Amino acid sequence: MKSKNIILSLIFLFISGSAIISQTLSEQIKLTVEIVRKNNQYVDLKKFNKIIQNDTSASDLLIATMPYLSDSDARVKNFALNLVNYTGRESKSLIIKQAVVQILVNDYKGTEKRDAGNAGSYLKNYSKEDFNITARDSLSVKIKRGVNNMYDIFMLAGYIKLTNAIPDIKVSISNPKLNDKTIWGAHLALSRMGDKAETDYCINIVKSKNMCNAVVYNMLPSLVYTRQKAAFDYMVTILNSDEKNCMSSNPDNSAEIVCGYRVMEFLAPVIKNFPLQTYKGINQIKTKDYKAALETARNWFKEHKDSYQIIDDTF
Repeated sequence: MKSKNIILSLIFLFISGSAIISQTLSEQIKLTVEIVRKNNQYVDLKKFNKIIQNDTSASDLLIATMPYLSDSDARVKNFALNLVNYTGRESKSLIIKQAVVQILVNDYKGTEKRDAGNAGSYLKNYSKEDFNITARDSLSVKIKRGVNNMYDIFMLAGYIKLTNAIPDIKVSISNPKLNDKTIWGAHLALSRMGDKAETDYCINIVKSKNMCNAVVYNMLPSLVYTRQKAAFDYMVTILNSDEKNCMSSNPDNSAEIVCGYRVMEFLAPVIKNFPLQTYKGINQIKTKDYKAALETARNWFKEHKDSYQIIDDTF
């Protein structure tokens, strides 16, 4: 109840004038929820765009939607969570975004993995400034207490530099109740926050594996997450290797290829002024000639091996 009141207070701070929710908007949400509840019908959230662009009505929308986050019907809860997140993503207001992030952080109930997983996935797309003091404190408490989906929480903590949680994250590493993936997330989070020993640990874990498709796709993204130059330098050595340890993604041609093609796809979005770009939302270089693109990437790193800058403001 306390966390809910904090969120509502944050929203009310933005509203000038009456804080009474529009009856029309409240009824619109209620009717939409009933359609979801009875028919499990898909709702196009774009229909709320005009409401969201008006900051006061966006606040009203959040207030009207929040009660359904605890609905007993999973379909209704999922709709409400999606609408809250959509509001945060589409709003231009920092206060609205911060209110949404607080709501999503508090959605980690520690009981329903699906809901917590959705919230964790959504939170990755918000900027660091969208996590205000209250949201950061809530994450710290969850790390101390331990809830479901701790892997996601550790990764968020590293991303937003939740340094006050470092001691509890370190304690978690030796917790026998946590699975290997979660413990790996704790190591990665500490590396992201600048712990050199943890960065070395993460690099050495990857180095201990025989390079192949599985390692490239499952482990190299973890090194990218750390945003540490030592990890990136190691990935550049893979980029420059001519060993054909990976498989082509072409279903009609399963030939062995160098892993550098995949590495340049991972690095392109997170290196400042990198000469290659990827298509939005997918790890695919914008090029008609992948072989030439790889040579471009290799030559660029040779020229900028000591000066390239890592983009750290994204998850």
